[in-house]
Amino acid sequence: MEKSKTHYLGKSRQVLEVNDPVKLQKLLEEQRGELMKVSVGFGNKRMSFTGATSAPVKNKHAIRNIKRNIARIRTRQNQLKQIEIKSKN
Repeated sequence: MEKSKTHYLGKSRQVLEVNDPVKLQKLLEEQRGELMKVSVGFGNKRMSFTGATSAPVKNKHAIRNIKRNIARIRTRQNQLKQIEIKSKN
């Protein structure tokens, strides 16, 4: 049974299909940059993390999703490292 790419595990499956460590590193850098854009405030609180203020964070869901994407990418990187280690033995 095949699930669509828009299913809640779709992004996870797409990352698990990537076998290129360089591409994974680029994806990781993009996600980290996006996390900084979302989590850094502007105006009077410029360059301060929004979590450090008493004001509520407006992009909680976006921050959570980006952190999940980063975790998925790092998991895939670790899987590729384990496969490489096993193939050397």
